[in-house]
Amino acid sequence: MNDKQKDGLWFWLLMGGMVFFGIVTLRSQPHLSPDDFGKDLYGFEMFLKGAWPCRDFAWQYGPLMLFYYGFWFAVGGVKVLTARIGLGFLYLLSSVAAYRALRLFVSPPIAFLSGLAFLIQWLVYPYYNFNHIGSMPLLMFSIFCLWKFFRTHRWRWCYGGTLAIAGMALGKINTGVFSFAAFFVSLVFYLIVSKARGFEDASSLWTRHLVFLPLLFGVLVAVSYGVMYSGTPLAYVDQCLTVRKIYRDQTLSLRICLIHLVQWFWVWDRSRLRWVGVILFFGLLGFLGFRKSERTPVEKKFLLPSLVSLLLFEGFNLSDYFMLGHIYRLDYWSFPVLVLLLGFCLHWAKALFHPRLRGALWCAVFLAVLALPLQSVKKAFAAHVPERFLDFERGGVYLVDENPSTTEALRKGTRFILENTKPGDEILAVPVAPLYCFLSGRRHAVREIYFGEIGWLRDWQEERMLYEIQARPVPLVVLTNLDGQSSGFGVFGKTYVKKLGAYVFDHYREVRRFGEPWEVNNPRRSHAIKIYQRKPE
Repeated sequence: MNDKQKDGLWFWLLMGGMVFFGIVTLRSQPHLSPDDFGKDLYGFEMFLKGAWPCRDFAWQYGPLMLFYYGFWFAVGGVKVLTARIGLGFLYLLSSVAAYRALRLFVSPPIAFLSGLAFLIQWLVYPYYNFNHIGSMPLLMFSIFCLWKFFRTHRWRWCYGGTLAIAGMALGKINTGVFSFAAFFVSLVFYLIVSKARGFEDASSLWTRHLVFLPLLFGVLVAVSYGVMYSGTPLAYVDQCLTVRKIYRDQTLSLRICLIHLVQWFWVWDRSRLRWVGVILFFGLLGFLGFRKSERTPVEKKFLLPSLVSLLLFEGFNLSDYFMLGHIYRLDYWSFPVLVLLLGFCLHWAKALFHPRLRGALWCAVFLAVLALPLQSVKKAFAAHVPERFLDFERGGVYLVDENPSTTEALRKGTRFILENTKPGDEILAVPVAPLYCFLSGRRHAVREIYFGEIGWLRDWQEERMLYEIQARPVPLVVLTNLDGQSSGFGVFGKTYVKKLGAYVFDHYREVRRFGEPWEVNNPRRSHAIKIYQRKPE
């Protein structure tokens, strides 16, 4: 079997492994938060139906994932199950892109292991929305393009990488901008090193491309967002972008973020130290193997700029953590870089072992990579019980990791809405629970999705919402236990939208409550709702 055939074999094994895990976990949704997942699913559906983001419904991100999931909904139907298919396809692309990037330096079996590691993020530590994963395959592809340029000196790869990162910005603008900064600085670093080594063609050609690349990125992003926000009031754009500090429930300084980072590992979640130990272990093996092994011709020429580019992507994208201090952002954007570094470390670690032992090392790492995903599969199948199944048309999945209160509220609350409204009716969900609109197929009564004090809704917006609810009577109002119990939300009708709240409590009466208890320390983890029904006239 020649090298090309071996590469093809391992590539298809990787594809097959990812598809297998995708199929067996297709109906297993780890979490389904009414706010973050809800706003994504509801936004995808609204866009498919012709509504315009930001103008017709609140939307914090770019347009890319609206098109992507809108396509899947058009093909497979509007349901959570279809969104999971789209999600799995993105992880498949991420895995394949990681494999192709590493194949520029390492053997197919090692690239296979690194690509397979995406199962850990997909199944074990999933992100809390459907939007951001769209950036992952584009990020991996941009790194692949950058490394291909290092090897071939063909500028088309730089333009391909720039297009990929522009796509990232159309998913989440700040990560796209910071990723392009990492891409551009990596490129400049390589060109400086190459010039020092006597690389031909020179500065005039470099300068021309170094001007065109950021210009291309800027034009694509600016035009796309300009089209998306065209005809939309500036107040809506301001609320959707949430750049200003008034839209954040907390604003942390760099010093506090660093202190919290230490506390996350040393105090709040010490299980993270195990992962630090695993990373350091493979890093040490890679370092020792690197010192012992001889450099390949490819490594001699391109290893330094490639590793520097990884560190730059890691550093720039960690800025997402320092914006709000949310640790899951650090986890999410660190993972792809760690996957690629794992490939390098395993490649170098081979030098420490006798050729007969390398197969055993590969098997050990293979089993270690699969251990947590297999545990997740086992847990997913254990959760395939009727009381965890969303048994209505737009569900079709089992909620694996949600606690009983959240699961009950979502199942019974949605069922109550379906039974007490008609298709075409609208409901109001406050302070933020668009998931009930999606699951029930009932449009939200107003454009706004995020209420609460951090929403900073203007007086004229409240007047408009009040007018719209009065003009076409809304049969049901859903109030979640985020109200009055979660930072930044306040109390509906008392600390925000007081007129709207007064109207709701005057014209609606509480008829059902789902999820217990109502008062909890963390309403995001233990969700409950009250449903108010319009009083007879």
